[in-house]
Amino acid sequence: MYTLNLDPAALVLSALCFIYIMTTRQKQYAPPKGLKAQLLSQHFVFMLLLLVSIVSSAASVGSVYLMGRPDRQFYFLQYFLLELYFVLHTTLTMLFVLYFMNVSGTAIGRKKSFYWYFILPYALGEAVTLSNPVTSLIFYLDADMIYHRGVLMPALYCLAAVYVLTGIFFFVRYQKAIPRKDSIAICSAVVLSLLGVGIQALHPEYLTELFAEALTILGFMVMLEDRSGATDPTTLVFNRRAFLDTSRRWMETEQPYSVLLVKLVDLDRISRLFDSRDVDSLLVDVARWLETVTERENIFRYGQEDFVLTFVGLRQEEAEEAARRTLQRFASPWKAEETEVQLEVTVSVIRVSEDVNSLSMLQDLLQWGYQDTPPGSLLISHDELAALKRKLAIYDALRHALDNKSLQIWYQPIWSADTGGIIAAEALSRLIDDKLGFIPPDEFIPLAEKTGMIHELGAFAFEEVCRVLSAYNLREKGIHYLELNLSLYQLLREGVLEKLEQCRAAYGVEAGQINLEITESVSSDETPAVQELLRHLQELGYTFSLDDYGTGYSNLARLIEGSYANVKIDKSLLWGGEKNPSTARLLRNMIRIIRSLDMNVVQEGVETKDQLERVVKAGCNLVQGYYFSKPLREADFISFLDSWDPLAY
Repeated sequence: MYTLNLDPAALVLSALCFIYIMTTRQKQYAPPKGLKAQLLSQHFVFMLLLLVSIVSSAASVGSVYLMGRPDRQFYFLQYFLLELYFVLHTTLTMLFVLYFMNVSGTAIGRKKSFYWYFILPYALGEAVTLSNPVTSLIFYLDADMIYHRGVLMPALYCLAAVYVLTGIFFFVRYQKAIPRKDSIAICSAVVLSLLGVGIQALHPEYLTELFAEALTILGFMVMLEDRSGATDPTTLVFNRRAFLDTSRRWMETEQPYSVLLVKLVDLDRISRLFDSRDVDSLLVDVARWLETVTERENIFRYGQEDFVLTFVGLRQEEAEEAARRTLQRFASPWKAEETEVQLEVTVSVIRVSEDVNSLSMLQDLLQWGYQDTPPGSLLISHDELAALKRKLAIYDALRHALDNKSLQIWYQPIWSADTGGIIAAEALSRLIDDKLGFIPPDEFIPLAEKTGMIHELGAFAFEEVCRVLSAYNLREKGIHYLELNLSLYQLLREGVLEKLEQCRAAYGVEAGQINLEITESVSSDETPAVQELLRHLQELGYTFSLDDYGTGYSNLARLIEGSYANVKIDKSLLWGGEKNPSTARLLRNMIRIIRSLDMNVVQEGVETKDQLERVVKAGCNLVQGYYFSKPLREADFISFLDSWDPLAY
């Protein structure tokens, strides 16, 4: 008989796990439809493991209880229980490995040939086990109804070893796809199971296998199947953390999949109109309707206003069809507190890894990539998605450049019609990335303003201008000042004046050597606080230029009130005047009026001698453009000043 029998403990432990799962966690789980989908569901395979463990433990306990009884009428019952035990126990090993593969995401997307090979050892083991009543190769009962191992019992252990090695291979190969706590659970499970199997294999009088496996299942339930931290408490679908864990697994295992983002654009408005319980009920209704589009296992509440649906494999068409269905549904009203409300939604399909190839990029797209989307229900196209990807790539490039101080400041000379020399230059930020190459300022500057990086960019540019003024003693080279663009967002930052002054003092630069450019659009948005700051800067000795004049709502009164030293006329007026006489006449009158107010006129975009002669004749006294020089790197700018020959122009 048996010296140690832990099978009853295994039965009790497995049964308790099943009761706990069915009573406490069942409400968090809805099984997918179809056998294939179920076998590729982590929780469904876990439930199979649990049920097989319960039945096999019960069969083992029953067979041991009947073993050695003199009454032969129980012979067939005992034999049936032993046969059932081996059939199920062989299944248990295969299910353990399938469960590991579901945890790591490696079970999805495999070819049919893989699963034929995967099931082959199991099929062989079951075939031998089912033939045992005829062959007695696995076990047999003697005349006293005592159980004995057959000659092929070691073969079952060998087949089980094949699955164990398969599981270990996938675990090692795709370890990065598994969260740390899950890795710990799997490692502990393998060690514990092997320990129990090894003890029983070497000492048949110790029944330890099933108990070790029951402990393993308990560990899975506690560490892998506890969904309380991965479930949204309102809608009971998965939450953001679960989506990120799932995406990480699929990306690491190179699974192609599509993500359908459903963003409730005006949920904030709805929340202000209705009670929070009514809003929660509305969100539950939305989540339940989304279950008609895909399985509940594939629905995630990513944010307060966002639901995300996943479609594994090459199912782009299915995702796009789901997007169209979603748009159609949101075209009709929903109910909140028995009141019909219209929810506006943005729906978009993102393909992994065609559209995005990293988890960070996917997060960026989902988190803030659609903030500029106009309200209303629409399907975002792949072209728009490509533009968003470009924006995110520029964001990363700018962030990298600021962190590594690799952003460049170039200088474009400004020529004086009065002296014939270069008396100033405009400092221009330039972003050149290893992957994206040259990124135009009109792409990265608005992005910097929107994300708040404009403060770092502005501080970097200001310090670079101070450094260049100090390092090269530009006054001796005829440079009166350097122009630097100033963003409205910088002016609204608390403490900006103190920081500018600290930087200027550190390099020993006079305030009059720095001219701050303010665009016409910013000038029109000046608040009292901004006006006060500009007044302080002017008192300290800074001068100002009104940039891009003529492109917005030009106002002569604002020119006078702003006390600008320079007014920079946009190049579009100069170039447009070559084709339109009215524009040319407007430009001439504009220059004359500004000069009559004792302000300098800087004409931008001068590229030809004819253009130069026309603006100078009109009264323009400062000129900037490719006719004299394009924007130059720091070293090239200094060389340009050293080699400047007024007679050449």
